[in-house]
Amino acid sequence: MPYIPKNLFALLLSATLSYASAPAHTVTIAGTADLQGMMEPVVGKYDLDFDGKKEEMTLGGISRIATVFKALKAKNPATVTVSTGDDLMNRFFHTYKGKAILGLMSDAGYELIVFGNHEFDKGSAVLAKALEGTQFDVICSDLNVSHSALKGKCKPWLIKDLDGVKVGFFSLITEDLPVVSAERNVTMSGDNVTTAKKMVRQLRENGANVIVALTQPISDTKRTANSPSRSKGST
Repeated sequence: MPYIPKNLFALLLSATLSYASAPAHTVTIAGTADLQGMMEPVVGKYDLDFDGKKEEMTLGGISRIATVFKALKAKNPATVTVSTGDDLMNRFFHTYKGKAILGLMSDAGYELIVFGNHEFDKGSAVLAKALEGTQFDVICSDLNVSHSALKGKCKPWLIKDLDGVKVGFFSLITEDLPVVSAERNVTMSGDNVTTAKKMVRQLRENGANVIVALTQPISDTKRTANSPSRSKGST
């Protein structure tokens, strides 16, 4: 089961608490994870309160996300909109090779995205092509993309000035990437903890007051790779 190591959690917590004594500012970070290509709203019965009672409702959809983003920015201009990945899946991905999904996300107002392992389901060349024309920034802190079509298309980290607060962002992808993806032109540049320490140091050196890690589930690679129940290409 995916988990965040205690030493990594402590590192990220300390990176945030170091700014806790500064004057108060209101910064909003609004985001989604695992859109999985679901660009249209879904109607169904859901138990969102976990009280055993399901109600029929409409959830999701890129137009609804765009409306929420717009409202949040109107309420607080110091808002940044993010995705933590695994957005490229299902029929829109298979039909349009990611261009429709990422294009709609760009139009919806996403400002910053990171990759999950599913972004590589059709390879880095397809992913790079899908990113063409988008307006958001892309972070790939723990990926070596220098030998792929993604070279020059993503950054190791990013600092955004939000209401006078310099907020630093970096990304962490699952260490299982070599196990669950057939992509070979993109490799992990380090384990999650090593990458996090490196990114926190670099962001602090470049003036970040607050540091945010945008992550896909972090897991124990050795345990997962040796597990007979885990098959390549699944997650």
